[in-house]
Amino acid sequence: MPPVSTQALSASLSHIRRLSVWLARCCLVLVFGLPVAVLAYWLTADTIGLAVQARLDDLVIQQPLALWQRLAGAGVTLLSLGLLLGGLWQVRRCFQRFAAGHYFELATIRHLRRFAALTCASVVVSFVCTPVLSVLLTLNNAPGHRQLALGVSSEQLFTLFIAGMVWLIAAVMTHASSLAEENAQFV
Repeated sequence: MPPVSTQALSASLSHIRRLSVWLARCCLVLVFGLPVAVLAYWLTADTIGLAVQARLDDLVIQQPLALWQRLAGAGVTLLSLGLLLGGLWQVRRCFQRFAAGHYFELATIRHLRRFAALTCASVVVSFVCTPVLSVLLTLNNAPGHRQLALGVSSEQLFTLFIAGMVWLIAAVMTHASSLAEENAQFV
């Protein structure tokens, strides 16, 4: 493999830094925008959309939802989302460190690992949120018509897979960082 020129390396690092700044800003928008969007959705969505979100049939909600049910539903949804947003905050900090040129430092890798852990926790909490939402949304139904829904989606499984992959990459980066530090002491 031919050696990379200093100019090409500099251009590549400059691109990485610009992209890292842009992604850090996107994370910030999501961290503050998503909770507002979720609350707005729960306050304005029709019952069919809310039922589908809770893995219920379209027409299973027999009574109009009370305001407290909508707010409680938003709160339950925000539990899982809050963990995911915590993960986004961590990956934002990782991108900020990339933008500053700190690629393989342990602090950078820690943010990446925390992102993976919080993303995994978000999915685990979402497994519990689905049954809670289904009961909450059908609470006003007549006895015998209330429902409890359980489910695991391919989206949840894929997110767990991605979180595991990022966790493993962070573990490899930690090991590589330790080896680089050890080798630097011998030189």
